[in-house]
Amino acid sequence: MKLLVTSAANKVPLIECIKKTVNLNIIASDANPNNLVQYFSDGFWQMPLLKDLKIEEFILYCQKHHISYVLPTRGPDLIYFSSYKSQLEREGIFVHSSSNESLMVANDKLNFFDFLHSKGLPAIPTFTNLDKFKSSSSKFVIKERNGAGSKNLFLNLSYEEVKSILPTIEAPIIQPMITGEEYSIDVYVSRNKKVKAAVVRKRSLVMDGESQITEIVDHPRLESLIKETAIALELEGHVMFQAFEDDQGKLWIIECNPRIGGASTLSIYAGLDTFNWWIAECNGENIDDWPVEIKNVKQIRYKKDLIL
Repeated sequence: MKLLVTSAANKVPLIECIKKTVNLNIIASDANPNNLVQYFSDGFWQMPLLKDLKIEEFILYCQKHHISYVLPTRGPDLIYFSSYKSQLEREGIFVHSSSNESLMVANDKLNFFDFLHSKGLPAIPTFTNLDKFKSSSSKFVIKERNGAGSKNLFLNLSYEEVKSILPTIEAPIIQPMITGEEYSIDVYVSRNKKVKAAVVRKRSLVMDGESQITEIVDHPRLESLIKETAIALELEGHVMFQAFEDDQGKLWIIECNPRIGGASTLSIYAGLDTFNWWIAECNGENIDDWPVEIKNVKQIRYKKDLIL
């Protein structure tokens, strides 16, 4: 049996993490043949663009190459493969994703805020125009409504700056600028919609916008909040949240990335045994009573050469 990682690009740390935690051959796939992962995986497939990929062709490829597990690593991949999740499972191919309905809420920052607000959960206020905010003297953040990462992310903006930037973004949302401690939380939700574990991590050293040192921290109050949120959203598998604790100690949920994130490997090494849990569940096992031990570890990111 093999595991296919889609849109693998240059996600070498993820490939190495999977290989260290499960005994499977890893096939990396990407539409671009010029990437790094092909040198670290057990095989590479130049997969067609999603718009050109027929699910029947995908099933045939998986069957031919004995692929039983599919790990989407990009938002559009999640939407595509979750749409065919039941069909793929009937063919013995398991996709690591939540339902399409849950993804539509989690991937849309405005829908995400509206949903959490309706459940009484502390989502950061999110709107599409400035009129919803009471004070014009506050500082603001602009993001893409459906974007991921730092593309079209503008921080610490004045009221006038927001007005000038809004027309330049296709589907912007506005949030208040919060000062305090930022956290990332990785969660594993089982197929029967129970949270197996949650791991909180924070960036200790950031250089050029990227985290160079990240560490696991104990934050029971935040863990509890995120577990409740993941269940409310009916998510499944490994998902990631961003949250803030402001200067008054209030917790704010910023957004949800319903997949494994770039630094989620730290949480996996710390004891969030995502891949073994998921594969066991795919094979009909109940993991509710499997032991969990989370270690307070630290991740250092640095450049490394591979000589062939």
